[in-house]
Amino acid sequence: MLLLLAAKRSSSIFFYKNGILPQQINHREALRIFIVLIGLLICLPTALHAQMPADSTLTINSNTNRLGINTFDWHTNILGRLKLLPHQQHINYILQNDWLYNQALPSHRFVTRDFSLHASHAWQPLGNLWHIRERLQFEDFAANQTRIAQVEATLHRIFYLSENQKIQPLIGVGMSSDKRFSLTDNGLIYRAQISYEEISKDSSAQMFVSALWRQADIRPRQNQHLSATGGLSKQFSEFAGVELLAGYKKGKVEDYLQPFIQSIQSDTIMGQMRLHYIFSPKLVFKSDNSIEMPNRGFYYRSFGGDTASGSRNNNNYEQTMLITTQELNWSSAKLDISSRLDIRQRRRDYMRQADATKDISETTTTWYHNIRYTPSAKHTFGFSSIAQLLRVDTPSDQNNQDRDEEMYNAELAYNTRWTRAFRSTLKLSGAYRHMIFIDATQSIENYKERTLRLEPSFQWRKNKFSWNGQYSIWVTYNVRDFESEQSKNRSNRIFLTSHQLTYDFNPKYSVLTDILRRENRLSVLDWKKFAESPLDTVVTYDVSARFQRKFLNIKRKQEGRIQIGYRLFRQVRSTTAGLSQAGSGSVLIGLRNIIVQHGPRLLCAWQRGRRWEIEADIWLQKSVSRNRYEATTRSYIGSASSPETLAIVTRSFFPYFNIRLLYNPFQKV
Repeated sequence: MLLLLAAKRSSSIFFYKNGILPQQINHREALRIFIVLIGLLICLPTALHAQMPADSTLTINSNTNRLGINTFDWHTNILGRLKLLPHQQHINYILQNDWLYNQALPSHRFVTRDFSLHASHAWQPLGNLWHIRERLQFEDFAANQTRIAQVEATLHRIFYLSENQKIQPLIGVGMSSDKRFSLTDNGLIYRAQISYEEISKDSSAQMFVSALWRQADIRPRQNQHLSATGGLSKQFSEFAGVELLAGYKKGKVEDYLQPFIQSIQSDTIMGQMRLHYIFSPKLVFKSDNSIEMPNRGFYYRSFGGDTASGSRNNNNYEQTMLITTQELNWSSAKLDISSRLDIRQRRRDYMRQADATKDISETTTTWYHNIRYTPSAKHTFGFSSIAQLLRVDTPSDQNNQDRDEEMYNAELAYNTRWTRAFRSTLKLSGAYRHMIFIDATQSIENYKERTLRLEPSFQWRKNKFSWNGQYSIWVTYNVRDFESEQSKNRSNRIFLTSHQLTYDFNPKYSVLTDILRRENRLSVLDWKKFAESPLDTVVTYDVSARFQRKFLNIKRKQEGRIQIGYRLFRQVRSTTAGLSQAGSGSVLIGLRNIIVQHGPRLLCAWQRGRRWEIEADIWLQKSVSRNRYEATTRSYIGSASSPETLAIVTRSFFPYFNIRLLYNPFQKV
């Protein structure tokens, strides 16, 4: 762990000494860093394996892949636990890195380059009731020029007042360093916490109260947090119970917002009540109700502490949120029925008159229904539905976002197993959505959207052959309410078919084939005549075939597989465009843009018990893009392309890869 930090630090020093800023690292240097760190991740735990206690754990999970033509990413998570003696010591640590690199950008190619380390050391030198814990946190967000480092020590003691009562005080102190851009703030961290818990003698009731105060003085900024929470749970019988929760939170978070320091101050009162009642072994009722009243204030001051210069930007608001959920469940051997009602209300009022236009009130009411009927072991019927109404009210006359949104969605499903080898699923769903703006200036945008979806699928497994097939027909109609807006009506039709076929010659050798076809048609819709005029059609094929060889060594607990194959991707987009002709203006053409991507594909995977797991998937993709068109005699008004432009053929080569590593060096094979 320390070597990883040293390697990161030394690489940063090298870049700065050579006049290279972290944002200017090219892809070759990033590759070198990647190889060095992967080597450390693999070799360091192995070298220390003999010195680690038997019950220590370490998990390394790393993944890198090419996301697009110019975009690469790398994610690594390292989780470890080291147990030491004496005094029941243990160290927990988590290292994470997240890189996103775009080589097409002229500068600042690292869109994301984050690194974080969280480590804690806990021990009990004064007995089992005393706990000492040290915490280390380091986070570096290079793309945002932000770095946060904290170290803190806490002392925790458990006092048992009786068999059913205990109180736990905690105190802590630490240091923090917070860097934003070129500004670095250092200061102390203070923490105090106390909690009380009591359980009744028959364990039917439980009560707890806790309070926490934490403050970080990183001058000229200051962060504060104060919270108090209490709860009571009571089980009246084996059929009924209730839980009550109440709390208060007050906090202040300050950050730089040039040219001021922004201080976000909040205080929140919250309460919650949960209850359940079992009417019978088949019928159960649950209720969850909560209220939350968060108030926020945004205040600004200059770096020197002058509040007058930034006071004109100060604003605050009061908010009330009510959430209630009522649920009723019926469950039997063949029939399951559940119904749930959710009501959410939110109201926000700004205190400053200039912000009164932002005042808003929202109410969302949602009904959920689910029915599952299983008449026999081979057949299952399902029905689910959602009905939702959203109402948005803005008291200000200058805000025209008042609206109602109603939405309905229902689905029927039928699953059956015809034989041991063949089973099928049929789903039919429909949806309806209506957007209604109340204000006359916005009501012209009102529309209705209707969706119908049919999705049959099947699974066939016979001896050495298996075939999974899915089909989807999806139709959406978007219709404007006003007669003058009918030219904006649109229809969208999607036909999707997907097949996965596998044939096993024997336990070692097999052939895998994937076939996907997707057709998307966007058209202008005449709702009254129910007629369509095509605007854009996209047809996509994605076909791959692979030969697979499996390896298995039971004695050494090793297994692996190699896949060698070929993948073809073809997309044809058909639309209308203009063709410029010398001396005769522009004419309308039917344009087809054809993209073909193909190449060999190789996948290698190896696993040794629970200790090693590595997988590499590579697609050597060749890409060709060309245009085809058919000219008409109709004239075209608008931007047109020349014949030379449409005759351009683009060829490229992009090797796509995805490499994943999972390593548990202390896990028994």
